[in-house]
Amino acid sequence: MQQTTFQSLSEEILTLSCLKENSIEGLLGSAASSPLLTDFTQKINYHFKDPDLLIEALTHTSFTHEFSGAKSYQNLEFLGDAVLDLLVSQLLLIKYPEFNEGQLSRFRGSLVNEKSLSDLACSLELGALLILGRGEFKGGGHKKDSLLADSVESILGAVFQDGGLAAAEMVFKRFMQLFHQVTGKEFISEEQLTDFDSKSRLQEKSMALFKVRPAYNFTSLEDGSFEVEVTILEHSLGRANGTSKKKAESNIANTVLNKKLYMNIPGAKIC
Repeated sequence: MQQTTFQSLSEEILTLSCLKENSIEGLLGSAASSPLLTDFTQKINYHFKDPDLLIEALTHTSFTHEFSGAKSYQNLEFLGDAVLDLLVSQLLLIKYPEFNEGQLSRFRGSLVNEKSLSDLACSLELGALLILGRGEFKGGGHKKDSLLADSVESILGAVFQDGGLAAAEMVFKRFMQLFHQVTGKEFISEEQLTDFDSKSRLQEKSMALFKVRPAYNFTSLEDGSFEVEVTILEHSLGRANGTSKKKAESNIANTVLNKKLYMNIPGAKIC
């Protein structure tokens, strides 16, 4: 009998779940031995002493709601968030010793936010490894920035639990190597800071000129993306689209700053 090749762990598990004799232990055991996970652990050069930790790190709450007995990645994500903050902070101190505390904090924020982490997850093809419930899977949960970003943190949390801080550091550095191989960009780069900082810089400009913060108004589009309009003192400065609200905000803020559209508002002075 020819073996079925699955494109994602969710597809594999949900297909197997249709067979009544499969328990939750059997389903997750099949996932642990899936070629998809074998390929991933080989790619990141880390093999879990406790494979159940990796399964937990990939299991979304939508799956646990449908299959009792499974554990979601929420606790590992919580742990991984702290581990990631520490690792990024350490790397920034080494790479940019001339930066002060405020610059380092902004830089770290540009790297550990949803958009940056989802980009990292995409380069690792983590979407195919997420274990989702039927509804979330059909709704394209494996493409959602929030879930992809969560998976980076939960996997690092799992590695920390399994092998300690040195192992988590090694795996994170491997993540960054793979990101560079796929995108041609460095994950820790000042370009990341520039993109992230656009909204902050527009807010600083608006406060200096008008003593108010910009307002962002969103519209959800049919394809799942967002359109955002930014206004200052109720004057529209333009619209932009993005795959997430944060990306749309960054896009329009960059446009306003680059074209100095805020200077069209009555009362604006060179600042």
